[in-house]
Amino acid sequence: MLANLWVHVVLTLHQAVQKLDYKLSKPYGIKLFDAKIQTKVSFCEIHAAAHMLGKQCPELSSIMDADDLREFTKERAETIVLTLVRDFLKSQKSLKKKCEHQAVCDNVNAFLQAAGAPSNLESLVEDLEMLYSVLNAQYVPITRLQSAVDSADAKRSAAGDDEVVGAILKFLFSEGASLLAEAETTCGSRKTEKSAEAELEELLKEGKVIESNVKESMNPDSEPVSELEHFAAWYQKCLTAKKGKKKQEGGFTNQQKTALNQAMTDLMPIVAKHVLADLQSRLGRAMDRAIEAFGSKGYVSHTALGQNVPLTQDMQEKLMSPEAISNSQAFSALVNVQPILKNWSQGPFTSTIAKVMAGALHTTEAYTALGQNGAMFECDANAAKVNDWLTQVGVEKKVIDKWNQILGHCRAANPTQLMKASELFRQYLKQEASDDSANWNKEATNNILTMLPPRAPLSICLKDFFALMKSWSEIAQQGSLAKPVKCQQVFNAGDTWIRKYTAQDEKELQLDGFDYSFEEVKKAVEAIAGKAEGIMKTHIAQQEKNLKDLKKKADRLYTGVPTDKVDAFKAKMKKDQTKMLSVGTDLKKLCQDFKTLLPDTGTEGELTSGQQLYRDASLLQKKMVEYVIILSLIHI
Repeated sequence: MLANLWVHVVLTLHQAVQKLDYKLSKPYGIKLFDAKIQTKVSFCEIHAAAHMLGKQCPELSSIMDADDLREFTKERAETIVLTLVRDFLKSQKSLKKKCEHQAVCDNVNAFLQAAGAPSNLESLVEDLEMLYSVLNAQYVPITRLQSAVDSADAKRSAAGDDEVVGAILKFLFSEGASLLAEAETTCGSRKTEKSAEAELEELLKEGKVIESNVKESMNPDSEPVSELEHFAAWYQKCLTAKKGKKKQEGGFTNQQKTALNQAMTDLMPIVAKHVLADLQSRLGRAMDRAIEAFGSKGYVSHTALGQNVPLTQDMQEKLMSPEAISNSQAFSALVNVQPILKNWSQGPFTSTIAKVMAGALHTTEAYTALGQNGAMFECDANAAKVNDWLTQVGVEKKVIDKWNQILGHCRAANPTQLMKASELFRQYLKQEASDDSANWNKEATNNILTMLPPRAPLSICLKDFFALMKSWSEIAQQGSLAKPVKCQQVFNAGDTWIRKYTAQDEKELQLDGFDYSFEEVKKAVEAIAGKAEGIMKTHIAQQEKNLKDLKKKADRLYTGVPTDKVDAFKAKMKKDQTKMLSVGTDLKKLCQDFKTLLPDTGTEGELTSGQQLYRDASLLQKKMVEYVIILSLIHI
């Protein structure tokens, strides 16, 4: 209590002296610094005290030369450290608390870290390392403990020849001899850990190499290099090391396993990000190789062989999905960190892409030379889903565009498939022509589209046609309940389709092997547009009749209100107010519905009868509202 009070007084006086712009002499400067250190120690701020002693101290540098400063801070550090250790030994005689052991180890380590160059305490590094390792003998790596014990033995032998040793070593050779002896015993019992420690160091070192390579590969100026295989092999070695021999047989200790687990955990997100980028790049390279092959009779350049080789399905699959994906526990671990990677380990998409590429090249010279020119790929549902999959895995749009180009080549190269698609389409048109209910068949339309080149003009034309058929199907199924605005949309879509594709060169809407009649498709669209227009006109006529009838009712109410005398106006409005509000509300709603069918867009001379009716009815509704407002104002 008194010591703390003294420290407080010293610091207060120093602040007062500073305000007066005075400088303290060396003795007082030392006292002031000691007071600051004592404050940190008193409040158990040992790390802060270590930092103050280790760094360059401006208040002491001005009153001491470098040698004196190092000697001064060394003595203070030794005193604090040994006081902490002695207090710990005293408490151990009665308490044996693990937390106290951890605390003293942490405090000694704080001074060890502070002694790292550059520091005033550099001369204490070896002694502090020895003390820390002896205190923490059960938990420090065995190689570190062995080094500390060997160093202590060497120093003790030398001390016998009157060599000067520091306060920490004197402590270990005298009152702390029991700690040193216990550490030596522990070191002997942990000899089996040495090989495991060496193995751990190699694994940690290899992990750092992988991390360095990954970070280098992410440099835009560097060559893209995959670390997936390297990481997979390292990860497997880590798993084997953790599950290998028992501790007494040279296996990993819990501490070693913890250190290895931490290294694996730290490296995982770095590698996962790299692997995702690498696999995305592989997809792009696979597309580029296929497009190269289209222009080179099925051949691609092979850098390693220095010649052109046939681009086979197997080559593409290995590029897009390397063995490290399917044959590695490491990849499963990476998926947990980066879930999007699951798209490579699950699902047939990379295999489908490779098959499509092979199908597109089956007629080339390269495939003929391989004896595989008869192989064709039947585009299935997976091929149609590849677009969505490529989007999910985050590739650039240009990669997706290249895929659609490749898929188009494949479908165009398969006349059998195109013939099948045209037959299905003719059946579809025939069914639609004979079925007024227009039961749109999603599966049937998808089957047809998946057999056609996705970017071909005919494919786009039929895709728009099927979308129109889907919209019409919804209207036909709803019958009289169908909303007129939906009918209007179908009519407009049909009209747009006709104008767009009749203006196009009919030759562009043909595919070799796909036999169909454009005129028949056009007639189907015209029929749909006509039906939608018929429903719309019927509904409009009914709505117009309803609006006329309601307007007549509103007219009678409105014109029946006298406006020449206030009393007569009040009497009539009080009687009919509720009815006028009800009719006015209905009229407003009907006008709003009618407006969606007949928007008021012209001048008086250009308005249709329906548009004029809407204007008149809307104006009448507003006048009725005015009458109700006037009545309320009269009452005020």
